[in-house]
Amino acid sequence: MSKYNKIIFERAETISTITFNRPSAHNAMDREMSDELADAVRAVKKDRECRFLIFRGAGDTFCAGDDIKDFLTWTDDDPYWQARQYQETAQMIEDLTCITIAAVDGVCTGGGLELTLTCDFVVATDRSRWGMPEIDWDITPGWGGVTRLARFAGRRKAKEWNLVGQLFDAKTAERYDLINRICKPADLNKEVDALVAVMVAKNPITVRRSKFALNKGADLPLSGAMAFEVPIQPFASKPGRFATAGMEDFAKSDTRAARRKVSKSTGLVNPEDGASEGSHCAVTALNRRTFEIERIFCLDAYGREIYDLLPVEDTDAWPVVAPEQVFPYSAQARQSSTVYACEPVEA
Repeated sequence: MSKYNKIIFERAETISTITFNRPSAHNAMDREMSDELADAVRAVKKDRECRFLIFRGAGDTFCAGDDIKDFLTWTDDDPYWQARQYQETAQMIEDLTCITIAAVDGVCTGGGLELTLTCDFVVATDRSRWGMPEIDWDITPGWGGVTRLARFAGRRKAKEWNLVGQLFDAKTAERYDLINRICKPADLNKEVDALVAVMVAKNPITVRRSKFALNKGADLPLSGAMAFEVPIQPFASKPGRFATAGMEDFAKSDTRAARRKVSKSTGLVNPEDGASEGSHCAVTALNRRTFEIERIFCLDAYGREIYDLLPVEDTDAWPVVAPEQVFPYSAQARQSSTVYACEPVEA
């Protein structure tokens, strides 16, 4: 599907992928790459069958932002037109009907960071590096680094990152709402796939409406934003009824449990290989000093238990784990509302 030189544009069923493909330049964006990105995003915008768009970087870098060496070839008039194209592309990504996911590894700075701000989800590796270093090169951001960024992280932190220019790590990015989930580099693709698997099970009309309300409501006063929550037209309901298939499933215990299982599935350990498919549960099947899992539970941001993910009576179906692999109550666990842990008993 790709017809480009500096990005790879692919489509597999309902999933489109744009890969920044200048690994020798840390996937920095020159004018050709910027033009190709804009063209590919327009194609996705017109594609009614596309439900997901995933952004990736070739090699071990997501995107280092603009190619500053390319600026040396610009005329006085170029900055205005390039900045306008950057902003139009960023807004187009944010307004896409499909779900957008940035899969970030390595360097994510300048325009790379700004692009992630337009995505619905950001999954990043623990070695990813973030920042807005433009000030060190006498440049001001053009994709939203002084506007969108402040709306995510607050004005105070946006000023620090833009005026100082120092890079920061993935944990800091997560703390300031730039990342949904952190994983090991080897797990990045699995994390993204698990997220897609959960989202594809959701009603696409409800997802579309919710995303639109979340994006547009964020820019309005509360009284105006709440108008988006009023269902002017029934959702995916039967003629003459408001009730949706989801509402009917909620009324039945078996179908209600099945729907809830979909949302929880990104946090469950795979009993086949002992590895988590899309979770932060550090549980692996090992043959050495083992512990049996008594139960798996979810912690909120303060380390409090929310709900069981695995009933105690089902433990026979789950693997044994080494004690060093058990994720304990800790400061790290308390920092994220998506951390899963297990409570072990000696075998």
